[in-house]
Amino acid sequence: MKKAFTLALALGLALPFLTACGSNDATNTLSPSQADTGSISTPGGTTSVPQDAPLVSKVGDSLVFGTFEGKAVEWTCIDVRIDTTTNQVTEALLLSKDILFERPWDTTPDITEARWESSTLREYLGNVWVGATFSQAEINLILTSWISNPGRGTEDTAFILSTDEVEQYFATQESRIAKLSKDGAYDALDYWTRTPFSDNGEARAELVRFDGEIFKGDYGYVVGGSYGVRPAIWIDLTPEKPRSNPGVTPASLSE
Repeated sequence: MKKAFTLALALGLALPFLTACGSNDATNTLSPSQADTGSISTPGGTTSVPQDAPLVSKVGDSLVFGTFEGKAVEWTCIDVRIDTTTNQVTEALLLSKDILFERPWDTTPDITEARWESSTLREYLGNVWVGATFSQAEINLILTSWISNPGRGTEDTAFILSTDEVEQYFATQESRIAKLSKDGAYDALDYWTRTPFSDNGEARAELVRFDGEIFKGDYGYVVGGSYGVRPAIWIDLTPEKPRSNPGVTPASLSE
């Protein structure tokens, strides 16, 4: 009887520790209300977190953030910025885990040179897609970032990676592969980068092929070609700071 009581007591003391350890690999989920209250949802339930605890803390972390076409969007952290004074992660670069949709790079007729700053895909991501995917509380976490491009740099809330960035963040061809869930299938597809090039007067942009190879070949026409899009966003990880992003309005409020 004494041994049984001792075992039960030991299990009771160990259970909270085991539960905490088991949640370390869970994907964090941010809801609109949680963006302001400093709590996260995991498969084990909602847990309050300190106001200074980041939603992601290192490269490779996953985060569910926003909803597109009725589905929660899963992101992978591919870069972070650190406050050298406090040694705390303050900003994170997120890339959608999957291809979210297919769309032409530019639908402007008769163009002979592709430019990210004037592309209709850039316009769609910043003016339509962000507002359709995130709540106001979530939009307030998204940073407007300076994006370096051939030609003129841009200030974007959402963008796609350049070829150099794809190679920087994904060293292997296999790691660049991304899939699109469509019509019940989940298949690897080609997706756009924002790096343009010209071929015999035809405006094109470089692609990451379905097998992860970066491709400049026979296609990639920015007008007429519809390929996959993996949006990227920088988010603020300092919840104690007041947040607002007046340049973007959720679709639910703009209608």
